[in-house]
Amino acid sequence: MVSTQKVATENNERNLPEQQLKLFAKVFENALEGITITDAAGNIVAVNQSFTNITGYQESEVLGKNPRVLKSERHSPEFYKKMWRSLLENGNWMGEIWNRRANGETYPENLSISSICDEKGEVTNYVAVFHDITEMKLNEDLITYQAYHDALTGLPNRFLALDRLTMNLNNAKRKQTQVAVFYMDLDNFKHINDSFGHPVGDVLLQQVADRLLKLVREEDTVARLGGDEFQIIGAHISSEDEVVDLANRLLQGISKPFLIETQKLSVTFSIVGAIYPQDGLDVDTLIKNADAALYQAKHEGKNKFSLFTSELSEKATLHLRREAELRQALAQKEFVVSYQPKVSLETGAVVGVEALVQWQKTDGTFVSSEDFLPLAEKTGVITGIGDFVTHEVCAALQVLGDIGCKDIRVSVKLTPSQFEQTNLVENILSVLAANAVPASQLELGLTETAMMANLKDTTAKLNLLVDAGVSIAIDSFGVGNSSIYYLKTLPIDTLNIDRSFIQNLTADPDCHQIVETIILMAHSLGKNVVAPGVETKEQADLLKAFGCDLTAGYFHSPPLMVDELVNVLQTNRASIC
Repeated sequence: MVSTQKVATENNERNLPEQQLKLFAKVFENALEGITITDAAGNIVAVNQSFTNITGYQESEVLGKNPRVLKSERHSPEFYKKMWRSLLENGNWMGEIWNRRANGETYPENLSISSICDEKGEVTNYVAVFHDITEMKLNEDLITYQAYHDALTGLPNRFLALDRLTMNLNNAKRKQTQVAVFYMDLDNFKHINDSFGHPVGDVLLQQVADRLLKLVREEDTVARLGGDEFQIIGAHISSEDEVVDLANRLLQGISKPFLIETQKLSVTFSIVGAIYPQDGLDVDTLIKNADAALYQAKHEGKNKFSLFTSELSEKATLHLRREAELRQALAQKEFVVSYQPKVSLETGAVVGVEALVQWQKTDGTFVSSEDFLPLAEKTGVITGIGDFVTHEVCAALQVLGDIGCKDIRVSVKLTPSQFEQTNLVENILSVLAANAVPASQLELGLTETAMMANLKDTTAKLNLLVDAGVSIAIDSFGVGNSSIYYLKTLPIDTLNIDRSFIQNLTADPDCHQIVETIILMAHSLGKNVVAPGVETKEQADLLKAFGCDLTAGYFHSPPLMVDELVNVLQTNRASIC
C-alpha cells in the first residue's frame, strides 16, 4: 500500500511541471495584451494571438526578426538608446511608445519590457507585454476638444474665444491693425424654447451657428458663449466701415427664416460691436465695453446693430454702479429670505416651504428677485447671495426644529451659474453639518437648462447630494421636452410644474391637459409633483382632482418671515409634526 502511494506521488511530481507548462501556455495564448518573446540577441522567438490581433502580423511573418519591424519612425534614436540603457542597467523598461501595424497604420501602446536571466545571471530572453491605447488617446483628444468647444454647436466656447481674442490683439499690436468684437444675442429666444420646446431651440442654435460660419471670413472666429449668446472676432479690420458692413451682413443673413422639420422660424439678433484699439487696449476692457453695450442695447430695442460709443460707455458705467450697489448690498446683508408654504392637497397641512430672497434697501424699499437676480447671475454676485440664502435657511430650520417641526423641508432654487460651481456640493454639505441640520430637510431646485448644460457633471453632483440626503427638484417643468427622458436617469424626487400652466389651468384646455398629463407621468415614475402659483380655489380643486401632491401660492399663503411661519405651523401643529 505504501509503495503504491509513493508511486502515485512520484507520478504527480513528474506531471506537475508538464501541467504548469500547459497552464502557462494557455495564459500566454489567451492574454488580452500582446506578448513578444525574443532571444538574448533580440530576435523574436514567440508571439501570442493578441500580438497578431493588435499588430496585424502573423507569427510566421515575425519569427526570427527583430521587433524593429514594428518601428513607427515617430521616436528619435535617443529614445531607443534610453530604452536599452534601462534594460541593461535595471532589467526592465516601461513607457508609452508608437509602433506600426502590418497595414502601415501607426498606433500608441503602453509597453513593458523585462529581461529574463538564467542561473548565472546571463540574459537569455526579453519579454515585451503591450496594450493598444488608441481608444484611450482618442478619448483624451475628445476631452480636450470638449473642453474648448461648445457641445451643441461645435463652435469654440468662451475659453477658446478668449484665447483667440488674446492672440488677435497681440497680432494687431504688432501689425498696427484693428480687431472687431461682436456680441450677438438672439431676441426672445426663451419664447421659442417655451413655445416649441428645447429640442427645437437646440436645432435652431445649431442652424444659427452654421449660418454665422458662412457669413464671416475664414480668418474670423465664431464662438458660442452660452445660451443664445454668440461672439464673433473679426481679425485684420482696416476701417469702421468694414465693421458695419459685416454687422449688416450678419443681420440680413440671420433674418432669413430657419426651417426646422416642417416649422419655419424667423428670429432676429441684437448685435453690438467694439473695436480695438479705440474701444479698449486690452482684452478685459474690450470685452467689458462690448458686453455692457449689448446689455444696454437689449433694453433699447432689438434686431439692430450698435457700435460701442461714449453714450453707451456712460450707460455701462451705470451698469457697473448697479453692480457695485448689489455687491455692497451683499456685504451689508441687505437681503432677506421669506418662506412660501407648500400645502398637501390631501391633508391641508403645510409640509414644506420654498425659500425666496428679496433685496431690502437701506431706505426700506424692496427689490424683487426678478429685478436683481439676472444682474447677480451675470456679474457673479449670485454666488455670495446663494451662500447667504443657504445660511439663512439653515438658521430657519433650526428655529423650526426648536418648535418640533423637524420634517419641514425647505426648497432652494439654484441658478445655472450656482450649480456650475465646482465646490457646490462641499459648500452645501459643510453648511448643513456646521448648523447640525439634516440634509433631508433641504431640497434643491434646478431648471432643465442648468441640468443639461453638462450632463456628466450634473449626474455626479446630484448623486453626491442625494447620497447625503438632499432632495432634487426640476423647476419650471413642462416647457421643454428633453427633460422627460432624464427623469429615469437622474436622481430627481420632485417636479415643479411651470407656473404659466397653473395660471391658465382653468381657462385653457391645453394647460388643463398638460398639467394632468405631467402629474400622471410623474406618479408613474414615482416622482412627487408641486404646483406653484395657485391663486384660486378653482385651481386648487382641479389640481386635487388630478392627484397633485403639493401646491403653493397666494391662495394658501403669501411668503412669510420666519416668525410668521412659526405661527402658521404652530396653528396646525398636530397635523404637521
